[in-house]
Amino acid sequence: MTSPRKTNHNAGFTLLELVAALFVFAVGLLGTVQMYNVLAGKLLHVQESEIAARALNAEIETLRSLPFSQLTNREDASFVSQPYGTENLVNLTTRLTIRPYPDSGLNLKQITATVLWTGEHGRKIEKSATTLITNKEART
Repeated sequence: MTSPRKTNHNAGFTLLELVAALFVFAVGLLGTVQMYNVLAGKLLHVQESEIAARALNAEIETLRSLPFSQLTNREDASFVSQPYGTENLVNLTTRLTIRPYPDSGLNLKQITATVLWTGEHGRKIEKSATTLITNKEART
């Protein structure tokens, strides 16, 4: 005689286990999407800062290439050169200040170049670079 078959009623997942697993998966997926959005915003800020740094460096190098006599004193003037590659900076403003170095015994000009723009969420961002340029013609 054959014995009756036993059926296993515990095979598979219950509905409660399936809902719990889907909840854990959804929370993980939403966290990943949120992290991606935050990192994308940070990447944009880094790219904008790099563009501003290149514009500042280009302006300072342009001023270094000019004869010292052309470095006339000015306050909050616009850049001497057109900043290349700054089309993506929103509400871009450039400022250039050239003044004699405070120590009157030295033949130096203090140069401050500033780039201002509006970043993500309307935040105002400002990057500046200051350097000294000497009169090379007076040394010879």
